[in-house]
Amino acid sequence: MAYCSGICRNNLPCQHGGYPHPNSCTKCICPTGLGGTYCDQVQASNCGTELPMAAASWNNLSYSGASSCYWRVRAPTGQRIRFELTYVYFKCAPTCEEFVEIKYGISHDRTGFRQCCRAEYGEVVSHGNSILILTHATRTSQFVLRYRAEGTFEATPLPVVGSSSGEWTVWSTWTTCSERCGACGVRTRRRKCIRETCHGTPLQTQVCNLEGCPPGTPVAGRRYAGYRTGNDGSNRCCTGYKLSGYNGCMRINK
Repeated sequence: MAYCSGICRNNLPCQHGGYPHPNSCTKCICPTGLGGTYCDQVQASNCGTELPMAAASWNNLSYSGASSCYWRVRAPTGQRIRFELTYVYFKCAPTCEEFVEIKYGISHDRTGFRQCCRAEYGEVVSHGNSILILTHATRTSQFVLRYRAEGTFEATPLPVVGSSSGEWTVWSTWTTCSERCGACGVRTRRRKCIRETCHGTPLQTQVCNLEGCPPGTPVAGRRYAGYRTGNDGSNRCCTGYKLSGYNGCMRINK
């Protein structure tokens, strides 16, 4: 970035962590999710957009699709955004190759936190007055985000792997799912605090094997919410989930 800035002598006002293009000093190279000459606009996509200015009351953004999409939410100058992913259903994998990502720093050049298996972390406060929401999916995926503007105050950090006051080991591998289908099982992974006081949790639990169960599949301790989720009238998913269009069990919003 310093090299590119040295080549371009016209001090191009790239924003949000963008920098001058080394082969064209009239435009910027922008962080993923941003576009325009100066990285001051949302990157073009078929399903994302600039959302209305955040207000004091909660607003919701809901998405269902299979694509790469980009949204931006801004708050009035001097305010920040409180937000929460209340529902997440993407292809579940330890590496989260398909995901919803939230960039909530003052600059948007760094990768934000990504979620794919389920909603985690609770409410978070942005560091600046805008957040970017990005998705990447190759099959039908879903998320629900709620957000609102708040006055200036200290941002709430996410749980981190390491900090100046503590350090975690890397996560262990996930345990085997306790059930084979229907979002009936759980799996866990652990980590240990190896220095001073660590923030976060030593244990993560995750619903697993989200494919709908074939009719008549025995599942230990299986419970149903009374939904007739299969085309034949049978239940394919455990309590709190229902069958989606591609034979996957989707959490029921309440």
